[in-house]
Amino acid sequence: MPKRTNPTCLDCGLNWSHEAAAGRRCFVGRACISKRSRYRNRADDLERQAAANSRRKQTGSSSRRVLQLPIIGHRTPPKIQLILYRDTKDSPVHAIAAKVWDDGECVAEVEAQHTIGVHQNKLRETLKQWKAVLQAEYGEQGEVKISSLPVKHCPICQQAESDSDVE
Repeated sequence: MPKRTNPTCLDCGLNWSHEAAAGRRCFVGRACISKRSRYRNRADDLERQAAANSRRKQTGSSSRRVLQLPIIGHRTPPKIQLILYRDTKDSPVHAIAAKVWDDGECVAEVEAQHTIGVHQNKLRETLKQWKAVLQAEYGEQGEVKISSLPVKHCPICQQAESDSDVE
């Protein structure tokens, strides 16, 4: 906690005169000069600080900014998403598709293909081939994610329904 203001120093700072200072025993050259200056200009200093604070609040910005700078020479590898259209985890796969995402943007897409009647072993083999081709094309270190979507979201079936509605 700061020291309390000495009333004698405050009076000396506000009403300065050489004669008054010479008559006092408390006058100490350099220390008193800075104290007097501080007490004389205190109101102006507080006013300047208040004005600066109000300006900062009005503009809504602080003196500190947050910058997002990329790491030079570093690039996140693309993410490969294999999509299985099926209702439950145990139900047969209705269709398969794939997408490649790079920085949140879809870079490549393998259109959905129906797998009705395809044996599970053939399906696994097809998915491994797709994964190998996409990794060879877009990088080995890319993350591969297998996700499932309900059959009602199958793009082939949705397109067939919209075509039948048009006719």
